[in-house]
Amino acid sequence: MILVVPWLGFTKIQIAGITTGLIIAGEILFYLSLFLLGRGFYDKIKSKLKFRKSKTNASGLHGQIDQNSIPIE
Repeated sequence: MILVVPWLGFTKIQIAGITTGLIIAGEILFYLSLFLLGRGFYDKIKSKLKFRKSKTNASGLHGQIDQNSIPIE
């Protein structure tokens, strides 16, 4: 609907208000659907959006150090 609102003949202020209302309504409906679908569905979405955490090495560098990438002095 957000893509259609500008062509319905509203003023710029009305378009901004309607767009804001649609975004808020979309967020509320998303969380309501999570509530209705249950914990399993929430966990599935959460696992898909989980970012990989890198481990910190003793030297303070993130990620793994490859033996070939260590400079020889």
